[in-house]
Amino acid sequence: MGFLSQFAALYIKNALVAWRARRATLLRLLAPFFFLLLALLIDKALQANDSNSEDFQDIRRPDVEPIDPIPRCIEDIYIGPDKSCVELAWSPNTSTIATTIIQNVIKNNAKPIKAMGFATRDDAQAFLLGNPDYIIAGVHFVIDTASALQGFIIQTNTTAKAFKSKYQDPNTFVQLPLQSAVHREIARYGLAQNPATAATADSLSWFIGLKSFPHPTIATVSVLGQVLGPFVFAACMFSFVTQISSVVMEKEGGLRQAMRTMGMTDAAFWCSWGMWEVTLAFVSGHLITCFGLILHLKLFLKNNYGLLFFLFFLFQLAMSSLALLVSAFLRRTQTAVYLGFVIFIVGWVMQTVVIFGVPYTPDYYTKTSLSKALTVIFSMLPWDLLVKGFKDLDSAVVQDGSDGLRWSERSRYCQNIPNADDQSAWANANNYDPREEYVSFECVMPLDTIYKVLVALWAGYFVLAVYFDAVVPNEFGIRRPVLYFLYPSYWLPSVTSPASALKHVLKEDGQGPRQEGGEVDEDVAAEESRMRGLLNHRTGHTAKGGELAGQGAGTEQRNAVEVYGLKKRFGGSGGCCGNSVVCCGAFDCCSCKAADAFWPIKGSWFSIAENSLFCLLGPNGAGKTTTINCLTGVLPPSYGDALVYGQSIRSSGGLNQIRSQMGVCPQFDVLWPELTGREHLLLYGRIKGVRGWKGAAQEAEELLDKVKLGYAATQRTGAYSGGMKRRLSVAISLLGDPKIVYLDEPTTGMDPISRRYVWDIIEKAKEGRAII
Repeated sequence: MGFLSQFAALYIKNALVAWRARRATLLRLLAPFFFLLLALLIDKALQANDSNSEDFQDIRRPDVEPIDPIPRCIEDIYIGPDKSCVELAWSPNTSTIATTIIQNVIKNNAKPIKAMGFATRDDAQAFLLGNPDYIIAGVHFVIDTASALQGFIIQTNTTAKAFKSKYQDPNTFVQLPLQSAVHREIARYGLAQNPATAATADSLSWFIGLKSFPHPTIATVSVLGQVLGPFVFAACMFSFVTQISSVVMEKEGGLRQAMRTMGMTDAAFWCSWGMWEVTLAFVSGHLITCFGLILHLKLFLKNNYGLLFFLFFLFQLAMSSLALLVSAFLRRTQTAVYLGFVIFIVGWVMQTVVIFGVPYTPDYYTKTSLSKALTVIFSMLPWDLLVKGFKDLDSAVVQDGSDGLRWSERSRYCQNIPNADDQSAWANANNYDPREEYVSFECVMPLDTIYKVLVALWAGYFVLAVYFDAVVPNEFGIRRPVLYFLYPSYWLPSVTSPASALKHVLKEDGQGPRQEGGEVDEDVAAEESRMRGLLNHRTGHTAKGGELAGQGAGTEQRNAVEVYGLKKRFGGSGGCCGNSVVCCGAFDCCSCKAADAFWPIKGSWFSIAENSLFCLLGPNGAGKTTTINCLTGVLPPSYGDALVYGQSIRSSGGLNQIRSQMGVCPQFDVLWPELTGREHLLLYGRIKGVRGWKGAAQEAEELLDKVKLGYAATQRTGAYSGGMKRRLSVAISLLGDPKIVYLDEPTTGMDPISRRYVWDIIEKAKEGRAII
């Protein structure tokens, strides 16, 4: 019941914070619409640009394209105007017919050109091989033994050339112009040789054009399948960064530790975040699908709604778990923004690689060890699977008349069958009709597999987030062992008796530093002596010198807290480079000077009775807050122990029981600016275990009246003054009628009247409890 109560409270907290930050939440939900609209505009612009190309038109009566004259060699993009060159090589230069025809070709060409004659074709070929990029074309006439022309051979470089934005088609650049010019001059030569037509040879009218065959649209283009994946990913990055920032903010601001101190379990914390992101992903998945339908994107209109929704829904679930995993390694909210930008850039680069077919094509998919590793790496990142899903959905609708994919076809459409005979056999065996459904025979990883992988990533990243959050040092430098989940004490925390819990204090006595500097106060020495006697009583140990073993009889009912030799050590630093004190870098996390270990608590022995107010006094750095942190379980003590109502603070089971009886007002306010004072008390009350929302609401109103905040109960704490926040923190510490309350500088920043109110509250609250 405690878990469900905490889970419900934390889930409502997430919802309230999101509702109060409406602009950020709306941006998370509406960003996909604007990115889809941008993708649509890009697609329409490209289609309009391509509409003038014959490749994207139904051509019934093609136009005739005139053939240009033979170009100058300096027009070749690989030669240019700075090189010496010749346009034509011809042979045989020993033939009168060939010589006459070439002279007329040069004479009647619209552009000035030059020609180089060779005796044989082999001579021309040898020159061409020895002088690359010098001659752009050649013509070789075939002359029989009777010196009659039998035909000719055109020789050109058939390699298409391209440089920057220029493209040179070898057919239309020089081959067709040369062929047309030679034919024209052969015709002119024939007319001149016939006396009946010799007069018309010079006035010969000649036109040859190029005309393509009629054809339907032979190529279609749609960038939606290529850009929708990156664009939707970019839109979802708003949600990704916002989620990381929210989780890290609770860690950075001490909010999570405050809730843990009040008794919050890690299971409730993680499940509340997980379920909240499921809710947002569910809503966002439907919104993205509806946005695509509103914009009449063909990919959305023709494919099954469920296929689209689950692709977006599961992708965002996987991204949310990845965000939780990333947050486990971060301590600053600002770092989340920088890291989100880096992930965005990396994601776009990887998505570009996927768009070009790596690794989700038969040529790469699991063929070699490297490709298998590449496939696994790409498939571990949700954005790559999103692009793959979009490509498949777009391929199913790119052709006119295609009906897209149905839900039942989420696996069947994707087949890796390269052989045509095998394709026919599969089609016959499965009653495949290409007019009724879409099937790709060069496809790997269908949508059904993508869904399963995304679910696995969601669960896997979530488990890793919980694990690394435990083993990575938190804001206080505390971490669990690497294999903590294998310890029985993690799953079944035990509660040890005071005698068993305190035996280690006897063993540790004398370890670590002792109080130094002048004489020890008599009262302090007397208290330590009394606590040592009580320790002997608790453990059944007879002290040296006949110290009374029964000195503490009956104190278990009187003492709320008993502290035995408490010591706390903060580790020092050996400098940047081992023991060197020379700075090795400019990172702010790097200590450039060797530092000794610091002991803020050097051995505290005291007890706190019920119905009392106990004050820790000392200058800054004396260890007051550290002592409270040790007693509340925020920091584990290095040596010694303490019993709080008979439970050891070094026992996980005992600490859980202590937290259920404890209230804490930390040194700095840990409040959500978006929540009101009443909502804070309701949240912490449900975490603390106050029975029912009605009971929590009633206690919240009573505490707000006690701290004189009833008038500001519905006001967000972000608008509270410093004194109002401290009063609210005091009220939070009194929730659930705790037996022991820790107040760390509770009246800081208060005016004299408010300070007097809080003092009166503390005085009245000490009855039946202990206040530190």
